[in-house]
Amino acid sequence: RTKRLFPGCRVVSIEPVHENRLLHELTLRELSPDRNWELIDGVLNYFPENTKFFNHKYYSTTGRLVPKNGLSKYTERYREYEGFSAKSFTLKELIYLAGGRVDILKMDCEGGENGLIFNENGEYVVHPDIELMKDIPIITGEWHGHEVPKPKGHYCNSQFTNTLIDALGTTHNVISYDPCEGDGIGGFFCWKSV
Repeated sequence: RTKRLFPGCRVVSIEPVHENRLLHELTLRELSPDRNWELIDGVLNYFPENTKFFNHKYYSTTGRLVPKNGLSKYTERYREYEGFSAKSFTLKELIYLAGGRVDILKMDCEGGENGLIFNENGEYVVHPDIELMKDIPIITGEWHGHEVPKPKGHYCNSQFTNTLIDALGTTHNVISYDPCEGDGIGGFFCWKSV
């Protein structure tokens, strides 16, 4: 979609699922014959030794990063992705791979984004990499899990989005969208206000 709106832009896409990478490559080849794009076999994941990648039992192009100690919660809909071997990257490493400058960041990390707000023991600890987002004009994506009771004020029921509100509140407007409360998935959008 970005290539349709901004044909001259450079796209760097990080995708761990082989089928998705093939589909994305076909689309990019069609939209950008100048090859001003790069596909990286990888995933945003801060704890590669402590997570496994599961794909949906019925949909081949969806998956989820799951902490090893939380597997039982997902076995009804997900199974372990056989042959999963994507390299794990931190947000800092991904920004470096993109050339150090990111104008639009779309995060659909299937749970990997939670490494920015939790340590590998599941304790709420904000990772310093979240500060790197202050320099990115537009940030959008999905949040997964960690729904919280909706506090008063400008906070929402997503722990991840609430952390973005705290971290980016002086630089960005941040909104969250939860189409089906209680399912542990929603969207967020941040745009630079200054």
